[in-house]
Amino acid sequence: MTVKQISVRTSRTHWRAGMLFTKGKPQVLDLDKLNDTKLGLLEDDAEILIEELEGEAIGSDDAVTKPEDEAEILTSIQNAVLMSLSVKTDFTKAGKPRVDALEKALGWKASSDEIELALDQMNEEQKAQMAGLLEG
Repeated sequence: MTVKQISVRTSRTHWRAGMLFTKGKPQVLDLDKLNDTKLGLLEDDAEILIEELEGEAIGSDDAVTKPEDEAEILTSIQNAVLMSLSVKTDFTKAGKPRVDALEKALGWKASSDEIELALDQMNEEQKAQMAGLLEG
């Protein structure tokens, strides 16, 4: 199956668009799994080099792995909620992110406890941003 993919490299280890990019470790991402906001953040980052890949899909399902550090897990979840999800399809009526939408945005499955903790630990600015998303 042909899937449009990009290879993402960075000059330093840092977070961008809800993903951790490590210096010296290129990541392969499927373009159809990136929304315009995420792609824009990657393209606007002067420290990130994006190269379009051609041909058959590379095994990108394991390109984004779940961080081992709890703080990184929670930050990833918070970033995904604020930058990758859309109100109409990705949140429940109660204002919580749908687990399947969050998994698609992260590239790995977060537990319900991790999601709850990440939402609880959002700062006031993040909470206001999320409230704005939910209001539409």
